[in-house]
Amino acid sequence: MSKSGAEKIQFILNNHEQAYRRLKPVYTFLELASWISVVLLIIYLSGKNHVLTAAFLCFAWTAFWVLFLLHYFPKVFFILDRQSLLNLMEATKDSPDVKQELLNRLFSGKRMTGRDEMDICRLLRKNEEEKIRQSELNIIRNFIDEQQLTNSDIPKKSTVSNEDKKGIR
Repeated sequence: MSKSGAEKIQFILNNHEQAYRRLKPVYTFLELASWISVVLLIIYLSGKNHVLTAAFLCFAWTAFWVLFLLHYFPKVFFILDRQSLLNLMEATKDSPDVKQELLNRLFSGKRMTGRDEMDICRLLRKNEEEKIRQSELNIIRNFIDEQQLTNSDIPKKSTVSNEDKKGIR
């Protein structure tokens, strides 16, 4: 039994939502653990053992970078939730090429992440800029065509009088 396109997309959206809900607590825990490790590092640095201090410093530094990546760049790593995917679908409905790219990514079987969302938004901006550029070119062409029509209808007059022309040579 084959599913319609809408049922397939609904199924994909449900899978994304489930994966998002499963992974969100993991990312939250990692972020919290990173903050706690930084606090423990500060407490531990008051100790006397320098070898353990150096090892813990390396651990805390690694945890800090994990925190930094998860806190400041979560969109790259997070699986998109249902609402984000629906927003992307709404945004791409007027651009057939971008819409097809979104459908290809949805039907590829991979989970869409924030990186995919950024790529789709970049394609959408590029498509909109191309439309704007095309409309600007059309306006310029229409202006030039109108200017040529008005210039060909009116005989050209010299703005310089005959007496002035003699003096120019």
